[in-house]
Amino acid sequence: MFQTAYLAVQKYFRHGPWYHEADMRTGQATYWQLTSLQAFWPGLQVLVGDIAAANSSHREFFHVWKKFGVLPERYLLDHQMLHPTEKYYPLRPELAESTFYLYQATKDPWYIEVGESIVDSLNLYTKVEGGFASIRDVTTMQLEDHQHSFFLAETCKYLYLLFNDSFFVDRNYIFTTEGHPLPVVSAWHDRLPEAYTPSNWTSIKVFFLPSLLCDDSFFLECHEYLTSFLFTLGPLSLLPLSFSFSLT
Repeated sequence: MFQTAYLAVQKYFRHGPWYHEADMRTGQATYWQLTSLQAFWPGLQVLVGDIAAANSSHREFFHVWKKFGVLPERYLLDHQMLHPTEKYYPLRPELAESTFYLYQATKDPWYIEVGESIVDSLNLYTKVEGGFASIRDVTTMQLEDHQHSFFLAETCKYLYLLFNDSFFVDRNYIFTTEGHPLPVVSAWHDRLPEAYTPSNWTSIKVFFLPSLLCDDSFFLECHEYLTSFLFTLGPLSLLPLSFSFSLT
């Protein structure tokens, strides 16, 4: 089912390196726009095994990042301009996530440079006393008075793993959409009917921390790894959902 859906996306949504939205009944293009959440797509393409398409899409997202300094929430591709009301950047993780996957798949040092650029932008535009603030308007870099929890749970996690894979071991893990690692055990595939494990699928190993998923040591290591990375960015407080800085 996924292969069929992916081929349909390539047929109806793709326009060069970009993917627009389309009517589900006719396949006709509807909205020609980029949204920051779509930046997960190159990472998914890595897992499919379509590395060339992943690299092409990722470079376009990063081009928009460089144009504004961060990735705006919505960008109109047909007009090459920001959406008039969605100019914000809430510290989303999707571009860092795709950068991590592409580096793991290719070991191309250019993706390390992308990660450095992301960290530099976070330091330059979003760092405040006690944490990192969302951006209200990418044209002025005016800040919001909060920090979403996914900045720590995902954005920082993917950036740390991009820069430091020394603790990766010969194990196969995949992340959920919220950045949680799940083990991929080959024995599971051995028990599946042959129809569910087609030979023409391409798989890529994604490694994670050398600890068990559900024991205390895993969470302790995650905290230690993230803390060491965050010291390079500045002090952060672990609070639920969002963090208010009282910027006014």
